[in-house]
Amino acid sequence: MKDFFKILFIKNWQYKLGSLLAALVLWYYVASDQNLSVVINAPVQFSNFPADMKIMNNVKNTIDIQLTGRRDIVNDINNNAITVSLSLKDAHIGKNTYRITPADIKFLPRGLDIKNIRPYSIDVELQNIKQDVK
Repeated sequence: MKDFFKILFIKNWQYKLGSLLAALVLWYYVASDQNLSVVINAPVQFSNFPADMKIMNNVKNTIDIQLTGRRDIVNDINNNAITVSLSLKDAHIGKNTYRITPADIKFLPRGLDIKNIRPYSIDVELQNIKQDVK
């Protein structure tokens, strides 16, 4: 019995160790190369907000983004880091509709693809701020 274990573990140990390492490398490659899909809830941030206007409607402050990518990248996503940034630079009084594009999504980790954005647009209704002049 002792000779059996000696042959099993000690004889040609270099080849056995090399085979074990090769198997681990192949397993890691296959396991990490699988694509996953995940939906995250990203906050909407407005920039270039006109100082003389205010928002009159309830604006949705989060957007659902479906992302696909390798399993290891998807598992490392920090949901709080990904945001949607919309510029209100060209906003006018009344209803403004802003279409959300992949370019509006900030801090997206490299290696992830955007599969879907819901809702794909946001309506913002703006009105002048009335100031009393005395």
